[in-house]
Amino acid sequence: MTELREKLIEIILSFAPPDVKRSQIEETKVLKDLPIDSIALLGAFDEIEEHFGIKFAGAATPDTTLDEFEAMLSKLIAQKNA
Repeated sequence: MTELREKLIEIILSFAPPDVKRSQIEETKVLKDLPIDSIALLGAFDEIEEHFGIKFAGAATPDTTLDEFEAMLSKLIAQKNA
């Protein structure tokens, strides 16, 4: 697992209900299937943008996979640091 994926899971987990296990997030394939509600997911997105100093509003959809999301963020972070 990449360092970026680790941080994404950590941030998403911080917005999840207390009974959600890390493995549930790690095993999720698409964003809409994450074990958190849409309001919490928006909070996680805000935290991700703030943590990495990027903006990705509108670039992810509920059907975006975690792999696609990670790749998109990786590209945005690389562009920011270029």
